[in-house]
Amino acid sequence: MTRVAPIVIVAALAVSGCGSSHPEKHAATGCRAVVAKALHTTAGRPGAPQYGIATCNYRLHNGARVTVMTDTNPQPFKRYDRASVETWQNSAWSSTPALAPQLINHIGMGASWIPAYRQLITATNSALFTIIVKGDDADAKQLAITTAKATLRRESA
Repeated sequence: MTRVAPIVIVAALAVSGCGSSHPEKHAATGCRAVVAKALHTTAGRPGAPQYGIATCNYRLHNGARVTVMTDTNPQPFKRYDRASVETWQNSAWSSTPALAPQLINHIGMGASWIPAYRQLITATNSALFTIIVKGDDADAKQLAITTAKATLRRESA
């Protein structure tokens, strides 16, 4: 009888999922045509969604690459705010001005551009968005802003 109890417990945990063995079911959806259109490129290439985070990679005609990460985990604005504050603190403490977030108006509930990482972060009530620009694009900040506006356009639609 004592051997049956552990088997029943293991079977019950396997059936219940114990925290869900398929976190991709909870992830945000991936690439959007409206973002590709704003970037003047073809459809993006989605990454495998994990733990509430979906990734989409766009390759532009000039060789630049833009990655959009959509994080639908709880408290997106609080996490955005923490990321901005902590990045600013690291900038001040390390005397690295390029780490200092530059606030951007009229995007989401708040947006910050971090030049050293070529990264824009913003949040809505439902998601935290991270946009990373890689490549030789001279105006990475404007490219990130364009991407953020297109991403949020589809988010609120």
